[in-house]
Amino acid sequence: MTASHQPGEPIDERADERDWLAIRYVLGELAEDEAAEFECRLADDQPTREALARATTLVETVAIAHILPVVRPAERPRRRMFAGAALTAAALCVGLLGYFSYEPASNETAVRRASYSVDSARIAALWVDSAVSLSGIPEAEAAYESAADPQLTLLPPDWLLAAVEQEAALSRSGPAFDADAIERN
Repeated sequence: MTASHQPGEPIDERADERDWLAIRYVLGELAEDEAAEFECRLADDQPTREALARATTLVETVAIAHILPVVRPAERPRRRMFAGAALTAAALCVGLLGYFSYEPASNETAVRRASYSVDSARIAALWVDSAVSLSGIPEAEAAYESAADPQLTLLPPDWLLAAVEQEAALSRSGPAFDADAIERN
């Protein structure tokens, strides 16, 4: 670490000592009394000041060489973000496809469904007719026709009455019973 050394010149061991002392001073390895003595020598001795300059340059060069690169945080996982975006886009496409492909029932379909609905009076009459004919009681037919004997009168069950009431409520809001349409089908 000495200044330029020419071949054939004697090596100044004092210069090496001075350089080593300057390095220790820069690194802070000198005891207080040695550091105070070195600082006193700096005031009067030019070669000691040059040794301190070389030591400072050397220590800073080594320190800069060992600086680690700045660690950057890892980037966000792109695959997970892409999967979320793809899932959202697919759900949106399915929703839009369902929205635009949905067609409400045409008026013809609504009329056809209404033609299958049966009037509540017609349901009750069909039930009573079938109950009388299946009962096997000859007096039941006569009672049904004349309705003279209240004990032989057949009452419809509760489930039938509930269905008839529901059908009556629907028929008030919808089209009425069309017996001719049922017979045509």
